[in-house]
Amino acid sequence: MAQILILEEEAGPAMPLRNSLQCHHQLHFVDDSLDAMRLLRTEKIDLIISRVHLDNSNLFEFIKTAKREPSTRNIPFLCFCEEETNAAKFLDGHVEHAAILCGADKYLVLERFRCNNLYDFDVLRRTIEECMVAP
Repeated sequence: MAQILILEEEAGPAMPLRNSLQCHHQLHFVDDSLDAMRLLRTEKIDLIISRVHLDNSNLFEFIKTAKREPSTRNIPFLCFCEEETNAAKFLDGHVEHAAILCGADKYLVLERFRCNNLYDFDVLRRTIEECMVAP
């Protein structure tokens, strides 16, 4: 059972993550990057997941901080957004590229795991778990 940190300021967008992962892994939800870094310094975390759109934290600074610290730099880092709005369709490629340049390992759009308003939680979970497998 992996220990997964999820940075999410609002519960709603992370619900697909919760539903796909909670029966298989220990989830630690935090609502800002300072709490995330505190948790990373005190717990053995196997995967960091952060929502891209944050109001009270800067995703790119959080990635760089986590990747700079020797104790956390090797923890896989996954970024997610809930759905592709018209603006997101234009910006997602740029945000994904910037996140990867800062040190993120993967960028997910949760909407891509949904069909007819139902999520395929098993496929989402397996996709996330692939991030924890060493190359």
